[in-house]
Amino acid sequence: MKEIILPKYVFDELFDFIEAISFETDEHDSVVFDFAYVENYSPVALVAIICRVKYLQSIKAKVYFRNHDSFRALTYFQRMNFFSICNLNMDEKFKRHDSNGNFQEIQEFGRLGGSVEKLSEGIALCCIPESERWKIDDYEENSEIYDLVVYAVSELINNVFQHSGSNGYISAQVYRKGELVRLGIAD
Repeated sequence: MKEIILPKYVFDELFDFIEAISFETDEHDSVVFDFAYVENYSPVALVAIICRVKYLQSIKAKVYFRNHDSFRALTYFQRMNFFSICNLNMDEKFKRHDSNGNFQEIQEFGRLGGSVEKLSEGIALCCIPESERWKIDDYEENSEIYDLVVYAVSELINNVFQHSGSNGYISAQVYRKGELVRLGIAD
């Protein structure tokens, strides 16, 4: 059995994080992801874990989660659809609300569905300032940032699907303090 103790924070140190969760695994091995210390992850870190979990499931490895029902970032992981995409249904103790362009839940795309247009528009909404959002539907004042991001993300999604032939995952979140948007796209 391989145990992965997930770190407290994952934002920019993605290469180290991906290396830590990637290891040789044989069919029917058991892998445990321990969430005990997890406090704050970027959307791309969640997408990276999902890709690893889905890969392990595809080779028939047994995947277990430990301390997943009591860690500090539980509500965030649930709100971003992390556990449901990993095929673990958990009761939610919060009320879901519209993201208002502040984040895009993790969405699956590829052969199992996921509208490229809808996903691209959701990501683009996260990428433009609130002061620009009124321009989205105004043909005379059109938001060039929005259109550019919709185009770029749709091309990325289509490229992932065309070249891998499998499913991918996408997510985004706005960090207002640093005027930063983090995107996570992986297959």
